[in-house]
Amino acid sequence: MSDNVFRQADKLIVKPETYNLVVKDKTTFKIFLQNNMDRGIADISLIAESPVFDFTIKPKRMAIQKDQRTYFEVTMSPKASVKTGNYSINFRLVGGDDKRLFKIFSLNMSESEAPESAQAPKPGAPPKRGKPAEVKPAGPTAAAKPPPPDNRPPAPARDNPPEMTLFATGRPTTNRPDVDGTLADPAWKRSAVVSGFSSASGGQAVYDTTALLTFDREMLYLGVLCSDEDASLLGESDFVEIILARKIPNSPAYSIKVTPGNTARCSILHPDRQGGRWIPSGLCYAVSKAGRAWSLELAIPFAAVGAQYPRAAEKWLLRINRNKASGNAEQTYWSADERGANSPKGLGVIELEP
Repeated sequence: MSDNVFRQADKLIVKPETYNLVVKDKTTFKIFLQNNMDRGIADISLIAESPVFDFTIKPKRMAIQKDQRTYFEVTMSPKASVKTGNYSINFRLVGGDDKRLFKIFSLNMSESEAPESAQAPKPGAPPKRGKPAEVKPAGPTAAAKPPPPDNRPPAPARDNPPEMTLFATGRPTTNRPDVDGTLADPAWKRSAVVSGFSSASGGQAVYDTTALLTFDREMLYLGVLCSDEDASLLGESDFVEIILARKIPNSPAYSIKVTPGNTARCSILHPDRQGGRWIPSGLCYAVSKAGRAWSLELAIPFAAVGAQYPRAAEKWLLRINRNKASGNAEQTYWSADERGANSPKGLGVIELEP
């Protein structure tokens, strides 16, 4: 396995058995992996992070040969006194004893007092529509032969947008991350994960992009990891743009566009659609490039966007645009709203929960 954390990270394919689960007591599912790198992986582990669920993951660590397809089995159960609700679970694939990062992704879980099929519909909610029953002529019946088990992971869909969490919930950190662009600071380990980027045409992105979100009393922190076929080819036409706004009437939107060359351009868009230059006092950012990926970190002062540390759960609007101009060009974005929709023109929702 390469000593470089990001080398060939886009060649490790990850496919959860499901993206959304309803958990009552205990649930087991698989997370499939396929190693499309040009070499084997000597040591890899799956780490699950959630304050409301307990996890058992088998095996604890494994080796994956070149072109091998395998899986981790995850068993999870809600902790005592957990309230019913939707919870996002962060997963990290790491290698070696030093926990070198390969992939970050998240799943949406619902802790429920009853199975989904037994829950009463909400008042006014439309009935769920299932597949119509198949009607067959009456006649003698024979014992149906069960189909053989199929342990293969489902083929990744490329024509439809991926499923994703409804919106990201960021929680505060007590340790301010060192903004150096590497995403290696421990403060990122318990940050919210923003994933499920779509292509400009609405399909699933070819090159993975994952964002991390946390905050403290003064700053909102965003980290973005972008897979690429060759980071050495990146130029000034490649960039990640962060568009951020408070979810209150007449709030302006703030744009920060960062390139792999560690240059940033900031602007403001007012509700009357008039834009202009924005010079955010105290903004910090840094970029790191290595192998087949590049990453950036941002520290945005709340004061620079006319805000304060949230005293209660507070929703903000966020959109992340990635323009990959070098090599195989691709434009992707994240803007998941509270319905789970990823709109090419809208803004997504994040919730800052102090």
